Amino acid sequence: MSTFSGVFEEIPHISADRFDGINLKSEILFLSHCHSDHMVGIAHIQKPLYCSAISAVILKRIYPHLKQIHTLEIEEATEIEFTVQGENHKLSVTTFSARHCPGSVMFLFETNSKRILYTGDFRLQKANLEKFFPHPQNLILDAIYLDSTFFLKQYNTFPLQQESVEVICDIIRDWIKKGPLYMIQFDLPARYGSEFLLLQVSRKLGLKIHATEKNQEVYDYLPVMDDCFTKVGEGTQLHCCKFRFDSNSLECAIDGSLNKVRTIKPSALRWPGWNISKGLYERDSLENFFVPYSNHSSYSEIVDFIKHLKPKSIKLNVLPKSKKDLDVMYRDIENILSDKEKRQPRLGKLDEFTSYKFNKIGIDQS
Repeated sequence: MSTFSGVFEEIPHISADRFDGINLKSEILFLSHCHSDHMVGIAHIQKPLYCSAISAVILKRIYPHLKQIHTLEIEEATEIEFTVQGENHKLSVTTFSARHCPGSVMFLFETNSKRILYTGDFRLQKANLEKFFPHPQNLILDAIYLDSTFFLKQYNTFPLQQESVEVICDIIRDWIKKGPLYMIQFDLPARYGSEFLLLQVSRKLGLKIHATEKNQEVYDYLPVMDDCFTKVGEGTQLHCCKFRFDSNSLECAIDGSLNKVRTIKPSALRWPGWNISKGLYERDSLENFFVPYSNHSSYSEIVDFIKHLKPKSIKLNVLPKSKKDLDVMYRDIENILSDKEKRQPRLGKLDEFTSYKFNKIGIDQS
């Protein structure tokens, strides 16, 4: 759950993923992805907002009254010019896929004197880093605003998302091949966050997933998932609705006494200390299958991320509830950064900072 305030110490007049309080004073707004903890206050914004193409479609469906939504192309720098109290400002922003959910992006913000990277929520591996940032020695970052959801050593490793998807598909195939009365129920850890998982499972199996109308409205705003769901419970063996123990049935009225229900519970919090020797699932006597699955980077992936980019400082976007855990996070950051090569920042004109093609957009907010 994001605890980010929305503002950036290094670059004033912009905000990301928070649209109330002090952020109302910002002139330019950014949205990394469409999960509710990153959208507080967004329904009432009156300033230009920048996001990915998928997020823009979702926003226009949910909030058709928002008129100043601008789309940013992935891995292409956009130059934004705006005026605050008669003073001209120039900002370059480049987006990179955050691989967290459909439409999720990271933002690289650059001015003539500062350069920061805001991750939003992300799940990246070394291969992604080498693709997005092939020459990190030329990318002098003043700060990274970091998704620190699992920046604790007990969450050192998670399986790749694709590995989790494959084992879930195997669990499903093994069950539904027994006959049409054998049902799968997904017991998801949160209202949002499982979009990639459900989409990949549906595509790989060639089957639609049933969700109640209440649950499906979460995904109705994601056009990429239009072919993933069905509202007819009797038409599929895959279900995203809850099991009701009082009536021994699913919410869609699939009778548990007549139908055999196997439950799959993907999550990350359940799996501190996970490693491959523990396997890719646990099974209990009630046909509950627990599968490690995360759309946030693990501790080791975050360490790789920091070491690859070697920023001057790290700001945490997700603060833990425990002061002890927070102290551990800050100590680990200090230790990781102390190992980085000492490099002198190179300051110059904005055009010298990036070789990306520019889209120029002028905005006068005086």
